[in-house]
Amino acid sequence: MEVDAQHQSDPSDIDRVYVAGAGGTQVPLSAVARITKSNTPAPVNHQGQYPAVTITYNLTADTALETAATMVTKAVARDASAGHAAQPSSRAR
Repeated sequence: MEVDAQHQSDPSDIDRVYVAGAGGTQVPLSAVARITKSNTPAPVNHQGQYPAVTITYNLTADTALETAATMVTKAVARDASAGHAAQPSSRAR
C-alpha cells in the first residue's frame, strides 16, 4: 500500500487510511488494526532475491487456521498490485 507523499509526513496521517469493508464500504484502518509506534531498524525482508513482507494475524477462538489462511490469501490476491505475487509460508501454526 502506498499513499501520496503529502500524507507521509506525520504518523497521525495513518488515521486517514481506509480499507474495503463489508459490502464495499470504506472502513478506517484503525477500526480493524492496532497501530503502535516504536523505534525499530528499517530492514527490507527478502524471499530469495525479491523484497517481501510478512502478514501476521490472530484468530478468534472459533476460527480455524485453514479458514483464516484462506481468507488472507484471497485478500492479498485481490488487493495485490500488478507485478506483485503472494506466496504463503508453511510456517502457520
